[in-house]
Amino acid sequence: MLGCQKSGPTWLQHLLDAHRSVRCGGEGHIADLLVPLLQQALNAYNHTQAQRSGGLGVSLARPDLIGAAKVLGDRLLARYLSESGDPSATLAVGDKTPEYAVVIPVLNQLYSEARFIHIIRDGRDGAVSGWAHLKRQGRTEKFPTFADYAAYFAEHHWLSYITAARDAARELGDRYLELRYEDLHADAAQQTRRML
Repeated sequence: MLGCQKSGPTWLQHLLDAHRSVRCGGEGHIADLLVPLLQQALNAYNHTQAQRSGGLGVSLARPDLIGAAKVLGDRLLARYLSESGDPSATLAVGDKTPEYAVVIPVLNQLYSEARFIHIIRDGRDGAVSGWAHLKRQGRTEKFPTFADYAAYFAEHHWLSYITAARDAARELGDRYLELRYEDLHADAAQQTRRML
C-alpha cells in the first residue's frame, strides 16, 4: 500500500489486516531505505575488492543487490506473518510504506507479481491532517505558517508521490489499483471489496 502521508495508507493497512487471510505490516521501507543502503554497501565492497586485487577481484552487480534485498524483504514479510499470532494468511501479505509511491520500479524488480494499492486524498485535506499531526507533536517550527506547510506538502509529497506512482503504474497494468480516500470514506465496504 502506498500513498502520500496523511492520505490514508494506514487506514488501508488496518482495513486489509482485518481480513483473516491478509497480513499487512508497515512500514518496512524495503525499497526506499533498504535497497539504497545495500547499494552503498555493494559499492564499498566493489571498491575494496578493486583496491585489494589491483582490479582483478570479483565485484557484485545490480542482480546481486536485488537478490540480497529480496531475501531481506521476504524475511520482513514473513515476520509480519509470524508476529500476527496467526501465520495462516493465504490471500496476501502486504507492507504499508507511503514512500513506496516514488520507488515502485524498484519494488517491481523485487516482487514482479506484487499488487500495488495507491490511495489518493484531496491534497487540501492531506495538508490539514499533516499540519494537525505536526502540531500535536510540537514540530511546526520548520514552517512559519500553515500556508508554508501546505505549499511544502503539495510540492514535496502530494504531487510528487501521485505523479511518480501514476508514471510507474503504466508498466503495472492491472497490478495497480488507485483508490480515492473520499470514496473509501463514503463506502468502506465496497472499496475494501475492490482491494481484495
